[in-house]
Amino acid sequence: MGIVFVQNITMLEIWQKWQKALTNILHTDNYAVLFTVLFLIAMAVPVVLTLIASKGVALVNKQKSWENFARYGYALIPLDLAGHLAHNLFHLLAEGKSIFYTGLTFFTGQELDNMSRSIVGSSTITLLQYSLLVLGAILSLYTAWKITKNNEPKNTFNVFLPFGILIIVFFLINIYLFMLPMAMRT
Repeated sequence: MGIVFVQNITMLEIWQKWQKALTNILHTDNYAVLFTVLFLIAMAVPVVLTLIASKGVALVNKQKSWENFARYGYALIPLDLAGHLAHNLFHLLAEGKSIFYTGLTFFTGQELDNMSRSIVGSSTITLLQYSLLVLGAILSLYTAWKITKNNEPKNTFNVFLPFGILIIVFFLINIYLFMLPMAMRT
């Protein structure tokens, strides 16, 4: 989940704001240092939240937290994949014609600057991205439910609840990230 968050966050205006804030805190403007620190934070947040959910499950099912972490980590894959696909869907559909135009420029020498690079409109892309995220969340919830039902048939809902909440939190984070304005490429 952390890698997908990094992939999405680095394209947003908020990333530049965080870098600026971190520059003031660390007293360095070295991009490698700033990126590494922000990367580690973005990687740690999902791991810590998953550990908290695993501990919540452990309180109910009396199994070790790390066992729950490993078992229920699989339930996060559909949502994580959906976030990754939704991100790349933007590149494919909003910038897809760039390949064609670049090829034409290479072979003809003519720049096609005024041509749209987009295959479909931004509202279609947004609808498809959100649809993928909803589908990923549903599949993650279903996977967590099936994992719980197979391992805890008597106390299914109470064991499922911490990871159900975690999946919804990750879903909402993804939705929020897709709502933020993208930074202009330089």
